[in-house]
Amino acid sequence: MSATAKKVYLDNNATTPLDDEVLDEITYALKYGWGNPSSSYQNGVLAKDIISRSRHRVAEMINCKPEEIIFTSGGTESNNLVVHTAITQFNNHHQHHQHHQHHYHHHQQQQQQQSHHCEQEHLQKVDETKDEIVDNDDDSDIKDSNENNNNNNNNNPAKTKIPKLSKSISDSPASNPHHQQPPSHHQHHHHPSSPLISSSMSAATAAAAAAATQEPAVFKSLPMPLEPPIAKHHLPAFPPPIHHSVDEKSLMYSKNFIGESAVRCPTPHLIASELEHDSIKLVMRHYCEIGQARISFIKTSTKDGCVDVDELFSSITDDTCLISIMMANNETGIIQPIGEISVRLQPINESRTKLNRPIIFLHTDAAQAIGKVKVDVEELKVDFLTIVGHKFYGPRVGALYSRSCFVHPMLFGGGQEKNHRPGTENTGMIAGLGKACELVSRKLTVFSDHMKEVRNYLEDRLEETFPNSIHFNGRNDFSQRLPNTCNVSILKNGLKGHVILSKCQHLEASVGAACHSNLVDRPSSILLSIGVPEDVVRSAIRLSVGRQTTFEDVDVVVGDLKRTIDDDDDDGGGASGGDGNDGAGGDSVRVDDNDRGKDLKN
Repeated sequence: MSATAKKVYLDNNATTPLDDEVLDEITYALKYGWGNPSSSYQNGVLAKDIISRSRHRVAEMINCKPEEIIFTSGGTESNNLVVHTAITQFNNHHQHHQHHQHHYHHHQQQQQQQSHHCEQEHLQKVDETKDEIVDNDDDSDIKDSNENNNNNNNNNPAKTKIPKLSKSISDSPASNPHHQQPPSHHQHHHHPSSPLISSSMSAATAAAAAAATQEPAVFKSLPMPLEPPIAKHHLPAFPPPIHHSVDEKSLMYSKNFIGESAVRCPTPHLIASELEHDSIKLVMRHYCEIGQARISFIKTSTKDGCVDVDELFSSITDDTCLISIMMANNETGIIQPIGEISVRLQPINESRTKLNRPIIFLHTDAAQAIGKVKVDVEELKVDFLTIVGHKFYGPRVGALYSRSCFVHPMLFGGGQEKNHRPGTENTGMIAGLGKACELVSRKLTVFSDHMKEVRNYLEDRLEETFPNSIHFNGRNDFSQRLPNTCNVSILKNGLKGHVILSKCQHLEASVGAACHSNLVDRPSSILLSIGVPEDVVRSAIRLSVGRQTTFEDVDVVVGDLKRTIDDDDDDGGGASGGDGNDGAGGDSVRVDDNDRGKDLKN
């Protein structure tokens, strides 16, 4: 094929073609393993064996146990499953805690009611004692009057009797919880002499009655009644949608009720970076908009293009249940510090475990990293990891690594994948995914070295062809990049990136994520977040080489770009963007091979 007619595909971060060996594996599985894997006959058993072999191949590639691999339809489903699992687990933990707390408060209320009942019984007995004092005093007065009349008005004061309490406080029924005495308030209210107590009793009698009506000290130490439960109509509305960093300390009340009282439930808090794929950001925003989560999007450092780890950990609250940070960005290729995050997260989770609180799950979307750099879950220490087959020359299916195979399913059905992801298995595509993983395990170094060599050659040729007009977005001295990714702005004639690509005859590439291709005139939020000026962002194109890319391909692409820009009739003048030498925004300074070697260091 002549150079003028050749098409050069440099969009391998969007998707990759099937490897020939992967295609052979898929063909074999579809031809011979077409049976239902749950069946016992020959074709079904073969299908089950193919799936089992693929599971082992995926596990070997990322260094985990086969049973920790769950096959999914792709990266979007895997990411949604992680967010769903984190929120569900958080809510289940607190519902379990609230259940026990409800029973505890119910028991406390019963004790309070019993104490209040005993107090009422005692007060009733005090009233009875007062009435008894009055009765005894009236009887004594009547008796003394009769004696005086019988003894010819003998006024000897020694014969006046001071009535005594018939029972002491310690002997009263209130001090004996087993003694049941019916109420006798009517005796006090209807006794004919009760209004005349002060005038008909002697001073000693009045003093005894006053002592009988004093509240015993034991009741002063009784606990006060519990505050009334929160009324349903006092519940605030769900929080409004949050699309940026939010007040992580805030709580909401759930719409779950136990009896007549409301259960105060904390809201799950999710943390992600500004760099994440929409299958993370949009699902988090969805849960926020329906009032089931709060989210914090962590800013990116303009120095190195990595998520700000200090800001991430300062955003953690008591209700944080998930941190999701992609392993490598699809537009810039910058590798994120997952290992550092996991190391700093470990003591936090250990403390939470001791306090019987839900841990914070750590998830990384490794879609762009697998097949280009080493991915080892034991080194990363993550709880979840997303695998996407079509990013490394496999079919369009995926898998989710889950430590100890812990997930809450979103789907329910036949029980496949140990009930984590039911549905009859896609044997052919799973076979292809397994083969693609097996190739990565065997040839990662070969693949990675080749892509880095070709990518570096591409950047050298661009600098030679467009001197003083090149801005490499995301290339800096402070972070590592994927070996195949080059995000570049050609600042000449003020051409926008999507216009340049539309005029190229040979180059097949994109300005960013393929899922945003309908937004070609909108500047990349990823590049803006790492500090690239907007006019430079609008000129950016993403060139991602692959296993099949050759030096000849690079020469064809550079020539195609030069012709497109030189032949452009617009004379809008050069677009300013600075030399971009200071930070993650990028640079236009050539680096030698030793500096570029940092791209693959872990």
